[in-house]
Order: sequence, then C-alpha cells, then structure tokens
Amino acid sequence: MLRVKQVSKKIALCLVLLAFASVNGQDAVRTADSVSDAATADSLDTSTVSQKTDLPTETQPIHQLKTIAKIQRKKTIVGASVGDLDNDNKNEIMLLTRQSVEVARFENKTLKTITEFKAPSGVAFVSIDVADINGNGAYELFISAVNATFEIYQSMVLEYNNGKFTVLKKRCGYQFRVVNEVDGSRTLLGQKYSSSGVQKGDIFVMGLDGNELVEKSKIEIDDKAVHTFTNLINRSDSSSVYAVSANDGLVEIIDKQSGSKVAESAEKFGGSPFAIKLPSHSLSNPAMSPLPIRNVSCDLNNDGVDELVCAKNHDSFFNIMASTKLYKQTHFEVLSFDKNEGLVGSVWKSGVYGGFIIDIAAGDIDNDGKNNVVLIKPEHVGSNMFKKAKTEIVVFQ
Repeated sequence: MLRVKQVSKKIALCLVLLAFASVNGQDAVRTADSVSDAATADSLDTSTVSQKTDLPTETQPIHQLKTIAKIQRKKTIVGASVGDLDNDNKNEIMLLTRQSVEVARFENKTLKTITEFKAPSGVAFVSIDVADINGNGAYELFISAVNATFEIYQSMVLEYNNGKFTVLKKRCGYQFRVVNEVDGSRTLLGQKYSSSGVQKGDIFVMGLDGNELVEKSKIEIDDKAVHTFTNLINRSDSSSVYAVSANDGLVEIIDKQSGSKVAESAEKFGGSPFAIKLPSHSLSNPAMSPLPIRNVSCDLNNDGVDELVCAKNHDSFFNIMASTKLYKQTHFEVLSFDKNEGLVGSVWKSGVYGGFIIDIAAGDIDNDGKNNVVLIKPEHVGSNMFKKAKTEIVVFQ
C-alpha cells in the first residue's frame, strides 16, 4: 500500500509539472512565481568560486554594486537596452514586453515613459538592442522576435527619429545581438533560424543598407546562440574577445580571429525561462530549444577593462523534466577575464532573489558618467483572475 501511495505522489508531481509546461501565446515554457521571502541583500561573495578560476587579488575590481532603485511595473517585461535614443546626450532605457517597446527615462529613481511602439499582430518580442548601424544619425532598434506560438523567427528593425518610430524591416529570419567595439562603434550580429535549435544557425556580422539587412561576413563559431554574445574590451591594449555561453551553461572566452576557446568559467550560468518550439514538437514529443539569457559587458570600475555580468537562475526541480524549466530563486555575478593568466573568475555575487532573471542591461541609465547594471525580474508572468502581471526593475551602481 505504501508503495502505491509513493507512485501516486510521483504521478501527481508529473501532472503538476506538465501543467506548468503548457504552451501559450506568451511563453513557450511557463515559469514559477517568485518566492516572496527570498533574501535580496546585495553582497560581495567570492567564496564559492573554484580555485581553478580565482584571479590574483590585485586584478580584482574593488567596485561593489549597490542597489540604487527598485521599480515595479504592472506588466511582464522581457528585455531592456540602454542608450541615447534621441541624441540629446542623455541615455534612455528601452523596455520590451512581448507586445510593445517602451522608451523611458530614469528620473528621481523612477522611470518616466516617453513613447511606445506596439508589436504587429501575431508577433512576440524576445530581446532588444539599439545602435546606429547604417550611420545616418538616427538609431535603429533591433528587436528579436518570434511568432505568437514561438515556432519561427519574426524579428524587426525599427528606426527612431524626431520622436517617431519607422519600421525599416519586418519578418526577419534572424535573432539579433549588438556588441561594442574598442573604437566605440557597435557591430550588429545576426543568427539565422535553424530547425535544429537556436544555437545551430549560422552567425553573421550584419550591415544595414537602406532598409535591407546584409550578411557581411560569417563568424566561424559553431553551436552557440548569438543571444549570449558580448565583447570584453581591454582599452589598455585595444583588444577584445567574445564572451559567450556554451550549451552546458559555462561561459567561454573566444578569440575573435581564430574562433578558438581561450578560457572558460568554472561555474555554470543562465537558465532559460522560455524556449523556441522545434518542428518536431508535439504533445507526445515536446521538443524545445531554450533561448538563453543574454550576457552583458561594461567597465564597471573605470579601469579600462570590461567586466562580464551573468545571470544564474536556479532550477526548482533539478531538471526532472527536460521540457519544463521552473525557477524560484536567482542571482547574478560579475566575472572578470585575466588574459595574461587565461582565467575567468567571479569577483562579485549578488544576494539571492525570488523568481528569475529574464534579461540584464548595462549602461549609464542615470546619466552620471558611471555604468549601471539593470536587472529585469518578472514576478508574475502574464495576467489571470488570481494574479496580475508584474515585473521588478532593479538598478545597480
């Protein structure tokens, strides 16, 4: 009788997990609600870093991030980007939901909305980057997107000029990522759709010729999702390397010329709260390809060398079911790459938060000349009769 009860409990658990994994028009994989009583203190903690990746003490940044604002929005925000969109020498933040782009300014520790763009019908936004790639003086918004059922790419390119949005290109079969360069310019990367998964498509350096996207050169790096790409810049010798996430969650440092790995982290990061459905997807075969959390880089302590900021969502059920990802706790870390030693090490770790991180942005959001880290942390995904959608935006300096 005891054995029967144990089996019954396991079946009940699986049914609960399947209920969370149901696909809807907003997220291909549902996520757990946040844990309200989880610790939220900021903290410096490098004790858990493997000895394999510890950096010499003198190379560690002394900068410690502190929370300067927590902002609540009654909607599910899935992405963010910081930049001077209107060319007034003051940065704005672009906040992305599945159905809209909001341009806002950080004032008095809150966000003031400037304007908004609504997504076309049947399109679900995924991530956003901002840069003037065609060099005409007006910024483009590169919005990675999928169709409403998360099956194919439906990305868009907008241009913002004189307070208005213009659609330059829609229904793009790429996921986009913009990375910084040593000379202050920005480079657009694009990864083609692949029916084998988000990390399998070819990656290109892209250009924008009028309204047309151009594949300028192929990046010979395989089995990586362009979503996780960022540049780590060392301004003392004008060098840079790619930092990307591998499929196993380790962060890899990759030489841009050879495409070879030169270092990797000892700890795993990421943890995707949603995924793209593959063509083989069915009720009996829920084939999904997780779209990874983006990594960001910037110089946080003004020493001329970029740090890497990575999220780490904690899987609630230890991967019992491959197609279901539930998260109840999360944190993020600042990593540093020592090119002389070939080591990647964690130099700062946040406290633990309830819920999950869906995106991180970096830039001078408060316009004081110093870079900020902006955490996007949904607390309730979607709205229903019991709970309303809500997202916490946490600003660090």
